[in-house]
Amino acid sequence: MKSEAIRARVRRLRNLGNTISQCARMCKMDRKTAADILSQPALPVVKKERTYRTHTDKLAPYWSEVEDLLKNDSKLKAYVLFEEMLKRHPDSFDRAWQRTFERRVRDWKLEQRIEKDVTFDQIHEPGDVLAFDFTSMNELGIIIANQKFDHMLFHAVLTYSNWEYIDLCFSESFEALAKGIQGCFQAIGGVTRRIRNDSLSAAVNNLSTDRHFTTNFRNLVEHFHVQPHRINVRTPRENGDCESLHGHFKDYVDQRLRIRGSREFESREDWITFLRDCIAEKNLARQSRFLQEQATLAELPTKLFPTYTEQECMVASNSIITVKQNRYSIPSCFVGHRIQVRIFADDIQVWYACKLQFTMPRLIGKNQAYVDFRHVIDSLVRKPNAFANYRFHEHMFPSIEYRKAFDTLNASLGEASATRIYLRLLQVAKQEGLSAVEGFVSGLQVTSEGLSGKSLLASLDSIKTTVPATVVESVHVKVPDLDPYDNLLEHKEVLNEPQHDPGCQLDAGTTAPIGTGFPFETSSSAHDTFDGNEPLGTSSQGELAAPEVPERIDVAGMRITQRQSGSARLEEVRPGTEQDMGPSRLETLTANDPTTHGPIAQRRVPQGSEQPSAVWKARLREDVATEFAWGRSCTGWVQSLHGSVREVGSASALGEEGAAIATDANEAWEIFSIDHRRSWLCAAESGRDGSALHVDSGPLREDEYSVEFEPAVFEVGEYIQRPYDHGCGNRPTGAPQHHPGVECTELSHETSNRYGAS
Repeated sequence: MKSEAIRARVRRLRNLGNTISQCARMCKMDRKTAADILSQPALPVVKKERTYRTHTDKLAPYWSEVEDLLKNDSKLKAYVLFEEMLKRHPDSFDRAWQRTFERRVRDWKLEQRIEKDVTFDQIHEPGDVLAFDFTSMNELGIIIANQKFDHMLFHAVLTYSNWEYIDLCFSESFEALAKGIQGCFQAIGGVTRRIRNDSLSAAVNNLSTDRHFTTNFRNLVEHFHVQPHRINVRTPRENGDCESLHGHFKDYVDQRLRIRGSREFESREDWITFLRDCIAEKNLARQSRFLQEQATLAELPTKLFPTYTEQECMVASNSIITVKQNRYSIPSCFVGHRIQVRIFADDIQVWYACKLQFTMPRLIGKNQAYVDFRHVIDSLVRKPNAFANYRFHEHMFPSIEYRKAFDTLNASLGEASATRIYLRLLQVAKQEGLSAVEGFVSGLQVTSEGLSGKSLLASLDSIKTTVPATVVESVHVKVPDLDPYDNLLEHKEVLNEPQHDPGCQLDAGTTAPIGTGFPFETSSSAHDTFDGNEPLGTSSQGELAAPEVPERIDVAGMRITQRQSGSARLEEVRPGTEQDMGPSRLETLTANDPTTHGPIAQRRVPQGSEQPSAVWKARLREDVATEFAWGRSCTGWVQSLHGSVREVGSASALGEEGAAIATDANEAWEIFSIDHRRSWLCAAESGRDGSALHVDSGPLREDEYSVEFEPAVFEVGEYIQRPYDHGCGNRPTGAPQHHPGVECTELSHETSNRYGAS
């Protein structure tokens, strides 16, 4: 019987590709014996355990020290212990023993049954938690405008669907936090039940022992009605959904950048667009679960949360304010004033008197300064000796070219002259722009010899006159819409249209009232009053003729031939100024006139109780004052206080039984205001002589008919002002009152007193 070693050799030779005959010949046995060995299954080889060492244990002299350290704290890592032994025994402890040392520490912890932390799988509910955190993107090496772009990302994750949201920021500030959370809620179209974060200083007061949330963060979560939750300190695994996706997302962006072949971008917007495209591609695979989660979200609040914080600052005499432990310059005009600063994630806005004054970039970090030379250069020009030791001296050089120019001036002219010329250069740059002095700055670097202070100052003074005017390539002027103006001319306001009313019936021979429409269309009719063979007060269509003033007729229909005094009539009229004249519906009175055939219908205005009588601007419908039409000679015309007065071109008013009013060619009617001042009388149509006026009894409503506001007739002459406006004779000749740029002169108190007004 062959030994197991010989059998193993036969199998090994066969496995190498030898034939059975070759295997038998090499093992010095018959071919049949070799074939029989190969046909039988191989028996398992049982190795005898070795109880002795084959080489010397090099860690034995040091292991007692390692055990002492592990017994003191079993959480120590193997690589930390190895580094510690290298420090304790630098000459004898070899670095090549690291893998053996790590296995020895691992075996010792297993023998001692050292407990390890256990992770627990969680059940995520849709719409329950939004986890967020900040992560740095500097390791990707992004370059924008040939400069390294250091920035961060606000990264939020819905734990159920792993749907991600990002927002670019520069610090872990509360403003960036509020902007990111609000932007995420707007992107998903709702609000989750909880939000989870680590111990961010923007959300958690880490200086207190209980680590409560800050006031600003509590206001934020109360605005969205969401419950905040923070993880324990130095336990990022508790926010594993967000922490894990930090690395996955940055790795994905890195791979996309490698495919792109470049990490340079022209602007920040291009980089943000690239990031959003990456996050959109990753969210495509999560769309189905995201839709399930989106259906369970709460509604967004109706108002947005302000993504800025406010700070009130007093601008000191140095024109510097301190915001978030950083200094910013303010224009010197605000020195001594208290301004409001709105701090956003990326910039800072300065407000004064509820108006935005200007915006500055926000500084990241502490004890930094942003000083604009334009804010202080005017004072530095008056105090040039303060420039050398100015605390913000380096901020007075807008670019490296200006620094080289100052060094050139300093080497050629000395410090005093160089400072004076350079400050003057900055002042010109403030007034004309940095591009206007680029040629002057570059010339200083080329020509550094033979410089003169007077010639340089003269050159600076000539920059303002030699700067070419900016050429605007294209000017876009918005063409005004003229349709509203055409509507004012084409669609005239129509007042006093005839209605079938028992109190106002047209004569059978009249088909349309006279003077309806605006401008007034007038025509002669059978009811016009004639003087001989010529009608009075008639005109062609579109033209206004000055009609004779109708003679007053009393309530009984008799002509009034005697006139009362102005004071007596004013006393009768005054009580009506404080009364409500109502809708001013005209009533018809009938009286027999010996000079006419048949009775005459007389109209009068009864006392109302709804709307006060008032003067309205023509077409503009602006109520300005209570007005009454009355006679200069103060005749008894209480019944003629009509609610609407307009020029109709004919000196008649039609009633049920014929002409209502005759004419009187002796004097005209006027407008008298109870407050003794002209009450914004205006022409009925621009470009006219200003004689047509309106006195309306309150605004027209949709349910009121214009027949209730039938007009009477009056004329005030070519100009609105009366002869006694200035208290010294007739009005001087000149442009009419409606002429552009001519201001109306108010009635003097002297004129008002002549009519008995107090």
